[in-house]
Amino acid sequence: MEKRVFLIILILVILSNFASSSSIIEQKRETNTVIVEDYNEAVYKLILNNDQNISSKFRIILPASHWEWIIRTDPSSIELERGERKTVSFYIKPFEIIEHGLYSIPIKIESLDDENYFDEETFDIEVTTFDMAVTTELKQPSEINPSEDNLFKIELTNNYDISYKELSIILESDFFSVSQQINLSNSEKETANFIVNLTGDLREGSYPIFLKVLSDDKEFLNKELEMIIGDHSKISQIGTPIEKLLFFSEKIVKTNDGSTISHEIITKKLSSIEMKVASFTPQPDSIEREGRYYIPTWEFDLSPGESRTIIIEKDYRALISGIIALVIIIGLFYSYKKKHITLTKNILSVKSKDGILSMDVVISLKNKSRRAIKNLKLLDTINHLIEPPTQLAEKRKPRIITSHEKTSLLWHIPKLEGRENYVVSYNVKLEHEKINKLRIPKAAAKYIKMFKRKIVYSNNVKPF
Repeated sequence: MEKRVFLIILILVILSNFASSSSIIEQKRETNTVIVEDYNEAVYKLILNNDQNISSKFRIILPASHWEWIIRTDPSSIELERGERKTVSFYIKPFEIIEHGLYSIPIKIESLDDENYFDEETFDIEVTTFDMAVTTELKQPSEINPSEDNLFKIELTNNYDISYKELSIILESDFFSVSQQINLSNSEKETANFIVNLTGDLREGSYPIFLKVLSDDKEFLNKELEMIIGDHSKISQIGTPIEKLLFFSEKIVKTNDGSTISHEIITKKLSSIEMKVASFTPQPDSIEREGRYYIPTWEFDLSPGESRTIIIEKDYRALISGIIALVIIIGLFYSYKKKHITLTKNILSVKSKDGILSMDVVISLKNKSRRAIKNLKLLDTINHLIEPPTQLAEKRKPRIITSHEKTSLLWHIPKLEGRENYVVSYNVKLEHEKINKLRIPKAAAKYIKMFKRKIVYSNNVKPF
């Protein structure tokens, strides 16, 4: 009987451990399971569940048989309280570039506190190459004329949900080399435009050109393409530039002096500012943007003996006039809003005796501008005087106006030169109960600026 009970308990413990070893992973989510060579990482999310009776730390590892893969987790270890659920991310990439294909990667989630508490899951990862992940297509003129600039286009189509930053697109041959840097977002289609000027001895025939794609000196793609040079007509081009003050004009005349119809493409590269002031006769057939520049293109056929004229004018006069007018308006507005006068009021000395307060007041009026200001009025007010103000300068004697409990001093200043400082001072005696509760009014100055009266007040003044 005792043996039977012992066996039952042992079986229950084994089953309990077995059940716990398969309950950590509650759900898995595949975020991005495609790796382009070793450029990026496959990303997964797991919802983990700790159904143990204690809190525990977990880690995600790969078996030793998969040494050619690298796994990292965020965070490196996961701590779960008893009964807690948590979403974690982990990332997988090959240790080095491996063959493209579909790989099944087993991972193990194990407790750092109990080696018997673990869970296992298998994840599928697709490894591909750049030329399979990004489709590239060369588009070139149907008839390439070596004596003219030609527009080549590389269309790149991103087939996966992977972003590429600062890809260097290089197109080169024995006769030219051009490059451009682009960003290719998730599942995006991007076009790299190249204005190609061919140099060297080019005759009718097929010539190899090479398309390279690099990122941080890592070469993703080195692909050989074909450029076809056909029989071309004898085309002459005359450009007549005219330059004046803030005006530029270019007249391009193309003439077919050959015996066959010639398909012509004329392109120009203009900055954003040039495009705003440019006018064309006739209008371009297309205008494409390349970074900070615009490329207007004219495409037409020329029969033998036929000519075509294109005029490009860049007139900066209206733009510059508008900028000058805007600057003048801003200057006038600033001058209108700006206060040209600063007014400072200070108490130099204070004496108190038997409830009588004696103060020396100094007021400074300064013209901050370079121009003279006329007909200013300076007004100061003192409350509760027991006698008229004293120690007033004779040349700058104010008009004194007395009303109920208030005395005002008014100075009329006919003219205050630019940068000039006008200073007045006087002594007053007044009644007070507590000096720290004494309120001294601000001084004020009035003047006329641009037919509008302006008032400037002094700073707050305290006796101490």
